[in-house]
Amino acid sequence: MADEGNYGKIINEFHMKRLSKLIKDDHKGEIIFGGEIDESKRFISPTIIWEPKKTSGMMQEEIFGPILPVFAYSNLD
Repeated sequence: MADEGNYGKIINEFHMKRLSKLIKDDHKGEIIFGGEIDESKRFISPTIIWEPKKTSGMMQEEIFGPILPVFAYSNLD
């Protein structure tokens, strides 16, 4: 997927490490799509994480990367 040319690279090494940590961190969610990381190319595939802990880093800060946390709900209120 990294060589397809349709996805942008992460802007710099600092943000690459920050985003990689969010995916690898103890988020207790399930990666249901993506999760490929190639630090040498500064590439992270679009990643969907099912129901991460609300106290995890990805839920406490702005992500600004190809990571989407997803939650189920039963009531719009």
